[in-house]
Amino acid sequence: MSKKKKKDKIVFISGPITNEPNYKENFKNAKKHLKSLGYKHIINPVKLQSVLPEKIDYNAFLKIDLAVLAACDVIYLLNNWDRSNGASTEIKFAQDNGLEILFEPWKPI
Repeated sequence: MSKKKKKDKIVFISGPITNEPNYKENFKNAKKHLKSLGYKHIINPVKLQSVLPEKIDYNAFLKIDLAVLAACDVIYLLNNWDRSNGASTEIKFAQDNGLEILFEPWKPI
């Protein structure tokens, strides 16, 4: 686990995107929450998608996604991350590479 201070750590937000109608808002809210906790360097993969070619294939995107995650210190998992193949791959990668793992606080309905 990294000895860096919160403000120096790079955090990657992970969670469901496909078939999730509010995914942009969920990631945006996660970033706000992480900033309120003192994190300053936060990667939102939704923003990453916006700078890649529109027709990029899922496997190609996942390779880029994992390369970005490799540069991070922390992965922050949104609720229902386990419903996402991508997020499941990301948490496995994070575990295999010693990243700190944080979970979004559960919000009862």
